[in-house]
Amino acid sequence: MKRHFTFAMFASQWPLAPTLVLVFALFISGLHAAHAQGAGVNADLKITDRLIVKYRDDIATPPLARTDRRIVMAPVNDQRRRTLESRMRESGFAMGDAKSTSFGAHVVHIGRMARGDDVARLADRLKASDPDIEYAVPDRFVYLATMPNDPMFKSQWPLYEQVGGIAAAPAWNLMAQFARAATDPDLPIVAIVDTGYRPHVDQDLPEFGKNYINAEATSPLDTGDMRLAGQCPNVPAPQANSWHGLAVQGVISARAYNGIGIASVASQGVKIYQSRVFGPCGGYLSDYASAIRDAVDYRNRNGQRVRVINLSQGGTGGACELPVQTEISRALSLGVVVVASAGNGRTDVSASSPANCVGAVAVAATDRWGSRAAYSNYGSGITLSAPGGDDYTGATSDGVLTTWFNVQDYETTGTMASDYAYVRGTSFSAPHVSAAAALLFSLNPKLTPAKVIDILTSTARPLPGMCPEGCGAGILDLDRALQSQVPAAAALLHYYKPRTAAHYYTINGSELRGGADGWRFENIAGFLLPRPLANTQPLYRYHHRNGDYLYTARRDELGDGRDGWRYEGVTGYCPTVAGPHTQKLYRYYQRHLGRHFYTVRWNDLRDGKYGWTYEGVACLTFTSPRMP
Repeated sequence: MKRHFTFAMFASQWPLAPTLVLVFALFISGLHAAHAQGAGVNADLKITDRLIVKYRDDIATPPLARTDRRIVMAPVNDQRRRTLESRMRESGFAMGDAKSTSFGAHVVHIGRMARGDDVARLADRLKASDPDIEYAVPDRFVYLATMPNDPMFKSQWPLYEQVGGIAAAPAWNLMAQFARAATDPDLPIVAIVDTGYRPHVDQDLPEFGKNYINAEATSPLDTGDMRLAGQCPNVPAPQANSWHGLAVQGVISARAYNGIGIASVASQGVKIYQSRVFGPCGGYLSDYASAIRDAVDYRNRNGQRVRVINLSQGGTGGACELPVQTEISRALSLGVVVVASAGNGRTDVSASSPANCVGAVAVAATDRWGSRAAYSNYGSGITLSAPGGDDYTGATSDGVLTTWFNVQDYETTGTMASDYAYVRGTSFSAPHVSAAAALLFSLNPKLTPAKVIDILTSTARPLPGMCPEGCGAGILDLDRALQSQVPAAAALLHYYKPRTAAHYYTINGSELRGGADGWRFENIAGFLLPRPLANTQPLYRYHHRNGDYLYTARRDELGDGRDGWRYEGVTGYCPTVAGPHTQKLYRYYQRHLGRHFYTVRWNDLRDGKYGWTYEGVACLTFTSPRMP
């Protein structure tokens, strides 16, 4: 008996062979390029050393009167300053300089960098103590929300739009910090079982699986799946080339930040494996199952392996075939997530294989407005949804922009003919989820497939649009999913003991709470992770018999302890990649006292003064508990 499936590209059918027909369900639209914009601004209340205080009788400076563009250090009047100093002292802060603002308020330094919630409580106390204060709020840090410089990025609404997108842009800040090196054995690979690959200027060359369409080929190169009318007995209708494998790969891993073309969900942190199973007349079920097994068993020379398999095919009219179910079950047992497009039949997914196979992540398609795309399958068997695009308005830009192959240019010039196109279908909702699953494995290689699926569904957001028939847990939220695997960085608390002039640093807030044994809390010297991630290193602590404490990221500096130093363990984990959300922790030593001191403020001691000798950077620290 024949089975008909749909790859998720519309409107033509791509058959699977004499005994089984698989079809892509893909719409292809013309390309309209757009320039990427720069950045928005995100506010962050993690740490700060300043308050904004606005008195009711403060007056904004008229614009025409501001002839001097320098920042003015305007004092608060004496009575108000005494009140501020008293309340700050009661709360453990020391009032510093104040400056005026153009909107009539004062910015007041509180003497040290402190946690945002502590500064917020101080602000509340100040306002409660003085009825003349209109408001007092922490002076939050703000950051540029960096966006890729790929010129077509602004046309990729699935990556950044709040209504229908997956919140990929903020997640990239996190992956830029924790992405694994290209040779890291734990760098995950996404296997694409499809029409094969095409070289493209905006994509890295994939790892090669088998070419089941041409056994003599040395790579899974997609040489086209165009067919003439009557060429294939199972599907007699003609069809144009789909370049389906290339388009799917573009959604997952098109190069970002390279100044050309588009970005993608997982341009940082994954590799791609391609196998060619579908040609002009489709492919055999036996090859399809074999390709899944081959992907699961694949290992490259770096020891990297496939952790996610993308199956952008969705059929109608039958149950999951036993060979495919067997290989999907085996993949799950070996730690591999299998993601399948729900299909484009506008019907219940229970009749669409491989999405109806037990254990497969069935992905429905949503449109730009967060509703189920009209073509997408649905039902209780859907795991979650992701953008697949639609054309309600007739605008091609409501599709998913991805990589494409320009046959006309290739035939004319003989060059690679890299191009881009808008496509639609559940074929392109699935790779959004495949990329997200791979990034979760990149952050935490110990995750099981069941846990990855749990994270994807528990962090998905409700559809803002309509899907009464059932679209799973909601729309993929990449930022929430990845943030779940990055622990909040803990404040590196700096304590000082006047009696011994010793400095002590810890991320354990209860260790010296209340000034135990004469220790006095001084400030926060940055933030460290409580457990290791990619691109982090331990900060080791040593205690000298003379009472000094030394912190170093080089274990070979003192090993297990020598010359009077005793090894006391790991204080926390420092980032090894410098970025906009990291800062240096400077190390100093004073020979007269026999003491070490650490600070993130270079101006404290610069290259050495007051008898302190600069010894270099102990490690990097984060600037806040979470990256904005």
